[in-house]
Amino acid sequence: GYGGRVLIGLQDAPVTLNPFAPSSWASRIAGNAIWAKVFDRDPDTWDLIPRLVTGMPSDIGAIDVNDDGTMTVRYEIARGATWSDGVAITGADLAWTASVLRDLALTGALGQDSVLAEIVEVDAVDRLAFITFARPTLEFETALWIVLPSHVLDGVDLVNGTDGSEWPSAGPFVIDEFNPGQSVSFVRNEAYWGVDGAGGSLPYLDGFEIVGVSSNQSWAAGDLVDWFARRDVDVVELPAYLPEIERARALETDGALVQNAVTAIIEQLTFQFGEGRYEGNEASVNRDARLRQAISLAIDREALAAEAGIPWVPVRGFLDPHSDAWPGTDASADALADAIAEELGASPRSILSTTSNADERPAIAEALAGQVGAIGIDYDYELLDSTLFFGEVLSTGTYDVGLWAWAVQDSVAMLRTLDPSLDPPEGDWGAWDELDSEASARFTEIRLAAESTISREQLHALVAEAEQILADELPIIPLFSRATHSAHWSDSVAGVRPNGTTSGLTWNIETWQVPGE
Repeated sequence: GYGGRVLIGLQDAPVTLNPFAPSSWASRIAGNAIWAKVFDRDPDTWDLIPRLVTGMPSDIGAIDVNDDGTMTVRYEIARGATWSDGVAITGADLAWTASVLRDLALTGALGQDSVLAEIVEVDAVDRLAFITFARPTLEFETALWIVLPSHVLDGVDLVNGTDGSEWPSAGPFVIDEFNPGQSVSFVRNEAYWGVDGAGGSLPYLDGFEIVGVSSNQSWAAGDLVDWFARRDVDVVELPAYLPEIERARALETDGALVQNAVTAIIEQLTFQFGEGRYEGNEASVNRDARLRQAISLAIDREALAAEAGIPWVPVRGFLDPHSDAWPGTDASADALADAIAEELGASPRSILSTTSNADERPAIAEALAGQVGAIGIDYDYELLDSTLFFGEVLSTGTYDVGLWAWAVQDSVAMLRTLDPSLDPPEGDWGAWDELDSEASARFTEIRLAAESTISREQLHALVAEAEQILADELPIIPLFSRATHSAHWSDSVAGVRPNGTTSGLTWNIETWQVPGE
């Protein structure tokens, strides 16, 4: 049914609604209601879901490789798409946006994908936009994610000259009131062109409001859950803190629903194969595949997460968190460790290096001691200040095994990061090239093919093959995905689904409903 309002509680409310502003990190939750988004990502599969356009170019055959080696992609704006001020959204808006984003990328603006700097020409006819890139690649498809209102923003400094509140909306809601850093409220966009699966108009809600807890009182870790428990808010994005998540789960008997979603942030172990590893462990045997296999098979991710007390989701995939290529816990880990010990005449030694600045990594390092030590590996760890760890230690490769996180939402970019033919910081962070294996050489071939393919199906196949190589060779071992958690009162709102991609919690806000309306 139609009607009703919903109140969303966040730790911090957005201070700007402009996604290109320096302080825009919290703007996505609000922006989903008003921005002209080209696509969203499915929270389960991470597949691209077209929003403002009739289809993604790779899905509808709208990519052409030209005789001169350039690539032209075609976007079609959905029929009837309109800005809230009554102006039609056209291909010219998308083409203009592409040129503006290219200029930002050329200046090195924060957050702009480098592929946008490769735009060489833009054109538009009615609802169609034609964007030409210097080379064939699918990397453009996640880089061009928004369409801007050219009739309002032409000549405006997109980074520093606007807070986004004066832009006309292309989403299901329009801004009612914006108090930067405190709250932002929305009402239905009567000019919204989107419909549901039955052809009914969207959105269902009359409106909603986002309120920041930290700006409305002296903030502490439990304040957000306190607000939720008192039913001062209907929906909360929970802090990544296990005790608070458990407090919210305790409310499920009263009708609360706590959900999580996998994010692109993967906590992992990286083995160092370069000579610098001997500074971290003079007895390092990382190049012995049996050691890496033994550690991989000894790790019980669910038990590790529980012992470390972290609210993260165990994953076995890396390029694809849902991959089934990786082995699970296996008793054969003992036999592999025994075989190495028999050759060495002593227990194989492994030393983990990680950061000391956050509670979770020391907890993981300590919890690993039980699992790795149980198979006869002499395991130890060192905790370093994050500035030293992420600066000198990783850059010089003076660690034996490293524990840190990668953001792996862009699989092609991650293939570059791992590619053994490239040098850090561009790639080969663990000096995988030192193994000089056929598998690592094939990984480079996959990376080159993935960068230039225009077939989404072929890209998926290449990523799957690369994932299998990682699972077989084990230069890294994925442990957890940092999860995003939300809670909502089921009698106050329906349709909430957390989304761990850049789409965010409110990615489907137009389909939220108030039960009983």
